[in-house]
Amino acid sequence: MSEVFQKLSNNIPATELLTKLCKEGMPDKQIQDELLHKFNYKWNLETIRRTRRKLGINKKTENKQLVQESIKENTSFFVPPGLNNTEKAEWFRKQFFKSHLYIVLKSQFTQEEIDVYIQEYGDLSVQFEDIVTSEQFQVDDFLKHRILINRQLILMKSFQEEITELTGWTANNPIKEDEDKDTKQLRIQQYRLLDQKRSDFSKVSERYDKLVAGRDKIYQNLAATRKDRIDELRGGKESFFNLVAILQSSEAERDKQGKYAALTKIASQDIKEHWREPQEFPDGTMEPLILDSETFIEGEE
Repeated sequence: MSEVFQKLSNNIPATELLTKLCKEGMPDKQIQDELLHKFNYKWNLETIRRTRRKLGINKKTENKQLVQESIKENTSFFVPPGLNNTEKAEWFRKQFFKSHLYIVLKSQFTQEEIDVYIQEYGDLSVQFEDIVTSEQFQVDDFLKHRILINRQLILMKSFQEEITELTGWTANNPIKEDEDKDTKQLRIQQYRLLDQKRSDFSKVSERYDKLVAGRDKIYQNLAATRKDRIDELRGGKESFFNLVAILQSSEAERDKQGKYAALTKIASQDIKEHWREPQEFPDGTMEPLILDSETFIEGEE
């Protein structure tokens, strides 16, 4: 008995779920699977796309808005003070999990790749903490390039192993004058397969080189953005604002200046203690330079 036809646009709960999944950035194929799981009926992809258009949902616009909203949501909080780099990285990761960017990411990559993205997202956000708000797209592109580069490396390894195996077969099976037709046919297939694998390896290598160049360019842009921001704060002059700009962008500088501040405080305490002791004036009298509640004058209780 054939399955009874169901019109998607007439199924209110199904269209509501369709709208929700579209706004979450889910691909049509996954939407089809979700609808099948929920309503036990498999609408074809063209029906889903046609219904989506009738509902006035533009996936490109929705996805762009989704990313923009997630960036705003993800960067609306300041990093809590007093955290070390490891704690900051974990803080950034937790903020990312709360954003819609994470939902979009789940529709684009495998779980293993997402785990790598999240791990590196925290570390990179710490490194570019001062520009993570307005340059979020660059951070996202940089990390996705790294995932795509890793895919190419995996493919290159696979093709190289197959090429090595095929090359070994040809070396271990030299041409013989009396070999039969089947052996000759197998040899031709192996040679053709070896040529194909070498061609595939070359294409993957070329794609890898392009992705690496793209990744390096994005990273340079991130670094350049930070430099431009520092230069803007500096105003081209050595001043208090110059120091503020450096402190905002460099943890090493913050540590160095913090050490100097601590040493200065200790030194100031030492000099205060010294000045609370009697000092000889030009007229020969002995009096402390600082008179406060901590000054001890001999003979007084």
